[in-house]
Amino acid sequence: MLIGLTGGMGCGKSAALNFFSEFEYMTLDADRICHMLYNDNKSEFFRKIYARWGDKILSPNNNICRDAVAKLVFSEKKELEWLNSLLHPAVIKQALKIYNDSGKVNTIFDVPLLYEAGWEKFFDKIVAVWCSDGIRRERLLARGMTKEEIIRRDEKQISPEIKMERADYALINNGTLNQLRKQCQIVTDKINNLNYK
Repeated sequence: MLIGLTGGMGCGKSAALNFFSEFEYMTLDADRICHMLYNDNKSEFFRKIYARWGDKILSPNNNICRDAVAKLVFSEKKELEWLNSLLHPAVIKQALKIYNDSGKVNTIFDVPLLYEAGWEKFFDKIVAVWCSDGIRRERLLARGMTKEEIIRRDEKQISPEIKMERADYALINNGTLNQLRKQCQIVTDKINNLNYK
């Protein structure tokens, strides 16, 4: 089965993904696939981004600087739409290739913008991670994001509450990592039971 994992920024998707890995799921991460695409300066993806934005989005080693891209797209809606129209198909294509090449072993794919990208159709089940807004913002500030950055990015995403409502399973991450791990185990058991029906 291919399981989508989503949730708002700072809700704890990465921690949940690590726990699912412990429970013998193959894991995929949309951000890692994006990094791979950004760092392949021979790819069509790289050529198209460079053709549109030029040197201002390059790092000193001539790779695409994701922070520079983020500043550009989160301040201009049409640029974000253009980037997503290029990036989303490339990411899902790579993820599906990895999943199919694995023999379709149980896989959980961390996709922060799963609903925003309209990717529900690719997944057998969807798990959303949620935490309270106060805790989420504290985590993001501790990572070095500013309040303005958080607000700007939140405006471009579906709320964690709506993601939780739309998902098949929800993980509530207001407590300890051990509490989150227990919830991941419960969800894993439920999904594994579906495989035997």
